[in-house]
Amino acid sequence: MVGLGFLCKTGLALTPLGVAATLWGLSLLRFCPGPKLGTVVAMMAAAGIVAAPWSLYSAQRWPELHDLESRVTRAHLFHDPTVDVGPWRRPLDAVINEVNRTSFQPLPTVLPLLAFCWLLVRAVRKREMETVGLALWVGATWLVLSLGTVKVPAIAWGAVPAVLAAMAIAGSDLRRHPVLAALLLAGLATPLAMEHLPVLTRMREALPPSWAQTRTLPGLAEGLVLSICAAVLTAIVFRLARRPEWMTVGLGGVASGVLAWHLAITLPVEKARYEDEHLEELYDSHTREVGLAVAKRTPKRSVLFAALDMDPPLTFESLSLMFWSGRMAYRQAPDVALAHDRGYHPYLVSPVAESYAPVPGVPPQAALRAYDLDAPLPQPAPLPDGITPLSVRQGNLEVLGFAAGKVGPDRDRYAFYVRAVGPPQPLRVTFHGPDGIVERVLDPGDSLRRPHTLMGAAWFILPAVGPRLANVKHLEFGAVGQRVAVSPPAP
Repeated sequence: MVGLGFLCKTGLALTPLGVAATLWGLSLLRFCPGPKLGTVVAMMAAAGIVAAPWSLYSAQRWPELHDLESRVTRAHLFHDPTVDVGPWRRPLDAVINEVNRTSFQPLPTVLPLLAFCWLLVRAVRKREMETVGLALWVGATWLVLSLGTVKVPAIAWGAVPAVLAAMAIAGSDLRRHPVLAALLLAGLATPLAMEHLPVLTRMREALPPSWAQTRTLPGLAEGLVLSICAAVLTAIVFRLARRPEWMTVGLGGVASGVLAWHLAITLPVEKARYEDEHLEELYDSHTREVGLAVAKRTPKRSVLFAALDMDPPLTFESLSLMFWSGRMAYRQAPDVALAHDRGYHPYLVSPVAESYAPVPGVPPQAALRAYDLDAPLPQPAPLPDGITPLSVRQGNLEVLGFAAGKVGPDRDRYAFYVRAVGPPQPLRVTFHGPDGIVERVLDPGDSLRRPHTLMGAAWFILPAVGPRLANVKHLEFGAVGQRVAVSPPAP
């Protein structure tokens, strides 16, 4: 598993090996139990057997690409202005702020840090191999990412199971440690306290500029101040009152209940709400249909040039295009001469009518079309077969037709073929059916092209995900626009 993780996530997937080796070293120092040397060596050998062959082969087969990817990997940790590592350059404190907030919503931002701190305390006190291993797992991941240049939540996700385990361990200790109970209870109450104690927010201004996110993002600084104050006050009262049993049981019970509520109720409910709210994104693929068609209708030695200016949220469509098509894809201007020189047949993937012969077999509901760059046409390609023709004017857009195809059990993917007769503007489409209406606002950028590049095109595609075509009786264009009757699809 470590070897497979290395192939997918590079060096950060080696954390389990580092934890195992460190536990073995700590066992030699008699700090805590640890694995045997043979176990550690076997783990490293297994990881090497899985990961090394492909790494060595790719370095020999594609030395330039391998070198570039190696530089990109290093640039995630060490700043390199010559390499594009994406938009996730973040300051030192981003992991305990933005990254943890993204990973653990809707839990308070301070809670993962408090749980980790208690994990360290317990690891030093009890020296259990499991506890020490979890502390090393979380600490190593957070430390490496914090010192690195790029801090992507997807990479920090590897430590999420260990952080959740730390919360569970802290929860199991609440009934024995009233100070810990007060600490976590105050951390869990941070959002409520921030609403009623604005002075907590003003304290962030006193932090040094190097703690950029802690100064600007609410939650962590306020939670730490509140938790530390609650812990100190509880420790003083607990000692002055001569360690009363009722205080231990009472605080522990309340804190256990609140923590259990957040972990067992609040977190799953928020997860379900988020999944339901973003369900449409699971069906949002611009490249699936065209990629599958290209895989069937083009030679194996083909190369794709994607005429796209941007990606949809949370997606790299050039990578998705490679996945669906099994062909190398580049988001750049076509280099036909280089493709021929390397022995590849060049194709263009675009949401716009291009002056090349279309690749057959691309379904009409696809968000992108494929064209043969070796077969130029005297004029832009016509509308594909299989669409329902329309002639609807909405503002500066003229809807020429649409097509739909199944994408899920209760959803279809739609492609609206549009021509701009002026500066492109959003197109409002309302699906009317027996179960009610579903409204979509299609932005020109949904074509993955900048609006000004769509001017003058014979047509371009605006994709959408909507209800099943069989359940749609009318399409309406505009806020109070033209209605078009929809014929039921052929069986």
